[in-house]
Amino acid sequence: MKKIIIIAAVLMSVQAFANNPQIRTCRINKAYFWSVKIEQPAKDSIGFCRYDESLIGSITLMKLLYDKVNTAALDAFYGTINSKVKDCQAAGAQRISSIDSEGDKRNLCYFSSDYSFILEKTLTEGWYSNLNAKLIDILK
Repeated sequence: MKKIIIIAAVLMSVQAFANNPQIRTCRINKAYFWSVKIEQPAKDSIGFCRYDESLIGSITLMKLLYDKVNTAALDAFYGTINSKVKDCQAAGAQRISSIDSEGDKRNLCYFSSDYSFILEKTLTEGWYSNLNAKLIDILK
């Protein structure tokens, strides 16, 4: 009986994740869904699609793939095709220190114009970095 209950609980949790559009978008596009807790500009939990060590906001990816809309975070990343960015501020964003779902500290770039996010390291490494190769494959 315990095994049946455990199997049912696992199946229900898998189904719940499958119904979350952010998680589904990440998985369909060969990324892991990654949650990051922030305190500023508001207490929130932000969803990201993780490609190795690259993180892009899952809503940013959804807007691009489903609505053909670029967020400010994505525009800043595309901008690294032509020039390097040294930090969030240079890209017109605010740096937010946060804790990810594994308890690691992450510096995020927050764009207040549309509430979009990208990992600062993803942005500063830029378009031509091997660190971002899997993310770039999706964005091409």
